[in-house]
Amino acid sequence: MHMRKLIILTMLPLMMYSCAGRKAIRLFNGKNLDGWYTYIENKSKNSDPDSVFTVRNEMLHISGKEKGYMATLKDFRGFRLVAEFKWGSDTIHSDEPPIPGTGIMYHVCDTCSDRIWPAGIECLLEPAHCGDFWLLGGVDMYTKNEWEKAWKMKHILRTENFENPGDAWNTIEIISRDDIMRHYINGKMVNAGEYSTARHGRILIQSNGREMIFRKIDIYPF
Repeated sequence: MHMRKLIILTMLPLMMYSCAGRKAIRLFNGKNLDGWYTYIENKSKNSDPDSVFTVRNEMLHISGKEKGYMATLKDFRGFRLVAEFKWGSDTIHSDEPPIPGTGIMYHVCDTCSDRIWPAGIECLLEPAHCGDFWLLGGVDMYTKNEWEKAWKMKHILRTENFENPGDAWNTIEIISRDDIMRHYINGKMVNAGEYSTARHGRILIQSNGREMIFRKIDIYPF
């Protein structure tokens, strides 16, 4: 392993703590979708007549009834992203291998047109598979974890399941530093990759067949 890579890997836990001392950028303000735009399949930008994305009681509700996403207006490079979420009442836990489902995408191509789905890295938030990587649109990275090729995409499985049961809240943390990516669920690292070919871009919160609720989406730039 190159010395630079070894130094960065060794420092990642310290980077997380140093980020914790910085002021967060609140991507979701608890009031509205300022800083985001919405895209629903087969509709124009910012057209959401069926209220797939709504804010109620300071929480973001995603119905999942239509495929689409809300995307940041800004691009990001090098960050710790922290989101608190839970699944809606329709969630059924399953150990079946997942198809690409609901999740948070990051380093999404900033020159790509809106579509289902643009190139980028997905952190899957499906039950029993929280923290899986899906690499979309030709994105690639190296990993020591188990992975497969499915739907012409690389799917990297998370190592362990640290999800809270039922409708309890969960915390997902995404670390992106240079070409190194890490996923944590409830404080435990569950997935890791390096030499990522995607290193900056927009952040997307998906709607894809599952009801989701978020109460926090913060980012701490390095």
